[in-house]
Amino acid sequence: MSRKKSGFTLIELLVVIAIIAILIGLLLPAVQKVREAAARAKCSNNLKQLGLALVSYHDTYNSFSHGGIGSTGPMVAGEPIHGFGIMILPQIEQESLFKRYDFAKNWYDTTINANGFKNSDIAATVLKTFECPSAGRNGAVPYTTSSSSNSVNVTAAPSDYGPVSYIDSTLRNAVPAILPASFITNYKGVLRSFSSNKISGVKITQITDGTSNTLMLVEDVGRPLRFRMGAPVPTSVSSGASWADRDNSFSVAGFDKSAPTKSPMFGSCAVNCSNNNEAYSFHSGGVTSVFADGSVHFINQNISILNFASLVTLDGGEIVSTSDFN
Repeated sequence: MSRKKSGFTLIELLVVIAIIAILIGLLLPAVQKVREAAARAKCSNNLKQLGLALVSYHDTYNSFSHGGIGSTGPMVAGEPIHGFGIMILPQIEQESLFKRYDFAKNWYDTTINANGFKNSDIAATVLKTFECPSAGRNGAVPYTTSSSSNSVNVTAAPSDYGPVSYIDSTLRNAVPAILPASFITNYKGVLRSFSSNKISGVKITQITDGTSNTLMLVEDVGRPLRFRMGAPVPTSVSSGASWADRDNSFSVAGFDKSAPTKSPMFGSCAVNCSNNNEAYSFHSGGVTSVFADGSVHFINQNISILNFASLVTLDGGEIVSTSDFN
């Protein structure tokens, strides 16, 4: 007596494949959300470590570090150029790198320094504390940066976080006005760049707006590649990519959505419109930041340029609702 062989028919197989495809389609967004949540959590932890490092620096030297040191203009006599990341290396457990670095030479210098190392090699050292996982980094990046006389090609380790130094004059003096006249004088942030390290950094007592209401670092991810409103801009680059670069520090100029190629680009968009030295992330809904008390907050990308500028200034007397950040 013969037995009928069991198995799938073609129709049954196609149904099974269709069901699996549907399940994968439903699962993929959930997996992506989990990955993004993990990346955002890691990003927040990085900024927490940097915030604690800056507070520790203040405890040691009675002032916060500079956002950068040195003059990038050929007409101004200044000291060699250094980024804020160099100054806080001991506070992020990178004492050995700090001891190899020579402040008598520019951060990008390729000659053997007094400590027997090249500043450029130190600047090419990838430090994950400065990188947001959402940026998908893979080693040091080549780009052109400002030098004391002109510009120079470098290959350096990137940073997705930068000091917000001040409110740019193009935004403060815009016609028609974008900010109130008070920002003409009260425009300075905590981590400002200076031509000399002999100029004292900002002290907590100078932050009269309150350390819990004043920004120090924000995300500015993806540099030196240029991004604009979620999309890459292939023909342009953004400066200040490295944690060792003075140009990693930036001013707030805002962005004009109605004229994306305008230069200067000042406008009313403060967050997630451009990474050309502005607050920008690959997270949905805003940017991660660290305030002067070391606390980490996520700033809503719909924050007004007025409120964002108010968070930057250290003594403007403005009051910003906490609904703009959490």
